This record gives sequence, structure tokens and C-alpha cells, in this order.
Amino acid sequence: RRGRRGRIAGARNRHLVFSLALLAAQGCQSRHADKGSDGAADGAFEAATPDATAGAVDISSERVVPITAPADSTGGASGGPGGFGGFGLAGSGAAAGGAPGGAGTAAGGTAGDNAAASGGMNAVGGGTGATAGAGAIGGTAGAGPVNECLHQAEPSCFEPCGGDPYGIWVLEDSCFATARITKGSCETTVRGTPGKNVLVIEILENGTFLVNGTETWSIAATMSLACRGLASADLCSSVAFNSDALLFSYTSAVACTASSCGECQCAAADVHGLTPFSLDMRPGRQVGNYLRSGPYTLPYCVKGDEMWIGGAALNDTPKVSYKFRKRSCLGTTTPCASRTAAQCDLGRGCGLGACLPLRPTQGSICGQWSEEVYCNMGPGCVWRPDVCVGVPQVTCDISDCGVQPGCTWGDPIVGCQGDSACGARSVANCAGADAHCAIETFCQATSTDNSDCRQITNAVDCAKAPGCVPHPSSPTNPCTGRTPCSAQTDAAVCQELGCYASQICAGTTTPCADLPVSQCTTMPGCYRSW
Repeated sequence: RRGRRGRIAGARNRHLVFSLALLAAQGCQSRHADKGSDGAADGAFEAATPDATAGAVDISSERVVPITAPADSTGGASGGPGGFGGFGLAGSGAAAGGAPGGAGTAAGGTAGDNAAASGGMNAVGGGTGATAGAGAIGGTAGAGPVNECLHQAEPSCFEPCGGDPYGIWVLEDSCFATARITKGSCETTVRGTPGKNVLVIEILENGTFLVNGTETWSIAATMSLACRGLASADLCSSVAFNSDALLFSYTSAVACTASSCGECQCAAADVHGLTPFSLDMRPGRQVGNYLRSGPYTLPYCVKGDEMWIGGAALNDTPKVSYKFRKRSCLGTTTPCASRTAAQCDLGRGCGLGACLPLRPTQGSICGQWSEEVYCNMGPGCVWRPDVCVGVPQVTCDISDCGVQPGCTWGDPIVGCQGDSACGARSVANCAGADAHCAIETFCQATSTDNSDCRQITNAVDCAKAPGCVPHPSSPTNPCTGRTPCSAQTDAAVCQELGCYASQICAGTTTPCADLPVSQCTTMPGCYRSW
């Protein structure tokens, strides 16, 4: 009887364990469903005692799988084949974070939920985890859905490194790294999407900084209400945002609206056509990894024939970034008469339509008409809309290279250009700059070019003036005669005679175009070109 009673008690105990485990599973599922994915703290299971013992219910076999947790357990066990993952047991330390939920090993799900204080469980059929279940100190994050209200910054498009910035640079790529800026309680996230950007930059050692093209971007931003001191997102429509994110163009302020995250969202597409301009970019304007020219101070990095520029201003304002390739514009422009109708209007200098004579011996005045209505009134004239006429610029120019027929971008070819003539130099840069240049005095008359030598007060200076006669024995008139101002070569004598003295740099030098590139920058007035 004792054996029979023992068997009955064992069966009752097993039935009780099954019932308790089933109730526990339903309760935990209910709490988990109620708490949802509101974050690690809201989705956390309540902590149990460190030495608790529980059971996981295997729905496929309707049997109890006992799981005993050690005192330092921090996560849930693996799920049974095709069933729920095991319920995680509480860790021994309240501060320890939750570990990942159990992973189904057979027909069950792949990843379980993470809980903040204890392990998670597997969803039926292998559902993914809910919102990240990071614990107070060391919990492992779950693979929850993306939180659209959580703004993350992106790595920068490039790292500034400096380098040789001189050359012609053609745009190859555009980039904008999402930036998150925090100033006190104000948080701003700025994003940028490039449009069809077309940019060419020419930076030369003679000071040229020429920009041609168009910057096309859509700049978006989100701001916390504290950035504008707003009490509610409903007031976002009363504020505006100016990104100042473009490198060579100014953006206008754009209106903002309330977002579903309780912030202000501001977005607009800005298209800017650039007017070619030139700035001072002489050597020495490079400071570390920055280019400084006019209003621009831009981080940059040159490696070989590749240059990145932009990224951020000195005040950390997010800026767009551009990757350029060093190129040269090669070829010669195609004459207008040799172009097809489709090519005629490309570039500058040519246009479709010409007033021509009906016969070679007629209509000598036809060429003066540039419009069809007047051409047809001319005797012996006819308008030909398919004829390409005009005079294009012979040499290729970077402003329309790749568009102008006959002009294409190619590998960089460096040469030397400029004006090395002595007369083009200042007096300060003349002496010692070149053996062929020297300072010369140029003396001009203020009225008539015939000065009285008696204005010279000593015999030494008198001897320097052509036409003047020294009289050392006469202290009152040491110099007599007359001399023209234009004949004087001494600045002091020129001034004594009442003439106007100026100095120039004179001489003959090697033209820049004839110099090897290695000597180009050593000759005053010469600089490298591409």
C-alpha cells in the first residue's frame, strides 16, 4: 500500500508540476505581451530568487522539461525542439544585465526576446526579439525593431590629411555623413541627400581658386523642442532651420513641422547654380589640413590624384563632402561648320540657323541677317535652320569641358605658365630674383623735359647728369648747363633736378612656357598649370 500510495503521490506531484509550469508560462506570456517593446526596462521580467527552479512547457509533446538554474544564472535556456524557448531565470545579482534569450534548436524559432533583468523567451515560430533588453550593467541587446525616433550619427566621409591642393579637380562623388549635434538640452540631427552635382575646381599657385558648376542637395534636419524653446511640437511650424551645409553656396531657411517623435522636422531641396569666382589661394594659405581662401576654411585630404574636401566647418557645422579627381581638359574645339545639328548648341560660340544666298553670285548682304524674318525679306536670301554657324573659342576651357565638342577630360598633364618678364615684377621682387633682371630708374619731367643743372648742389651728382658741367671751384654754382629728365639714371639726381623719379624692374628672362616643370615655381611669375 505504501508503494501504491507513493505512486499515486508521485503522479499527483507530476500533475501539479505540469499545472504550475503551464500557469507560469501563460502568466509570463501575458506579462510579456502586455509590456511589448517599450524599452529594456518596461519589457523586463521581474526577478526571482537566485536558487529558483522552474519548468519550461514543451507544447509539441505535452511534457514537463525541468530546468534547474545555478545561483549565478543570467539568461534563459535553449528551447525544446519546435517549441518555446525556456523561461530565463533570475540572476544572482540585481545589477547584472539580462543575457540573450534562449535559441530554438529544431523546428522552433531562431532568436528569443531579451529581458533587462532576466532571460527572455522564444516566440512561437521563431519571432525576433523585442526592443533591446540591455540590463543595468551588462545585458546583451536584443535584435528589436528599428526605433525611428533614435537618431544616430554616421562616420565621416573622409579624414583630413592635407596635401598638395593645386590642379584642376573634377567632381567624382558626393557624400554627407549624418551628424548629431548636442548643445545642452538641444539635440539636432542633420542629414543630406545629394542630387546631380556638377563641380569643377581650379586651384593654382598664382592665387586662382575658380569654382564652376552646381550644388544640388536635399538637406533634412530634426531638432528637439529645446533648440527653439518650444513647449509643444505643435509650435514647430513657427520656427525655421538653416543648415548652411553646402560648400560653395548659401542655403535659405526652411520651415519646420511637428514629427511623430515629438520633435521639429525640417527638410527642403536646395538647388544652386554657381557663378564662377576667383579667390586668393596662394601658397601659405594651407594651414594644417585646412584650405583657407576668402570666406572658406575647409578640411581637405589629397592622396595622389584624389582630393576630398568639406565635411565640417571650424565651428563644427556639418558640411557636405566632395571627392574630386585631378584632370586636364584636352583637345581643341570643333569648328561650328563641322558640327552636326545636335552638336551645334553645345558649349559656347555656335548656333543653328544662317541666312545664305540662293546663288553664290547673289545675296551678298544675306550674312548681315541673324533672324529668319529679316533674312527672307532680303533679295536672293534664304534661311537655313540646319546650318551651324559661329566662332567658338579655339582652346578648350574648363568651364564647359566635356560639353564643348572636341574638348574632353583626360589624365592630368602638368605644364608651366605665367609671366616671367622682368617688367611684370615689382621692384621688391626684382633684385636677386633672376640674373637677367635688374632695377632701373625711370626719370620723367613734371613739365618740360629740360632742367637747369644749377639745381644740383654738388660736383659729384653734377657729373652723373648728362649735359651738366661741374665747377668745383665755384661753391655757389658747382654745376651749370641744362639736361633732360629722361636722360637721368640716378634717382637722387633726378629728384635734385625737380623731375619725377620711379624705379622699374627691367631685363630679359626665359618665358614660363619654356621652363621645365621642375623649375617652374622657382621663377617669379610662373606657376604650374594643368
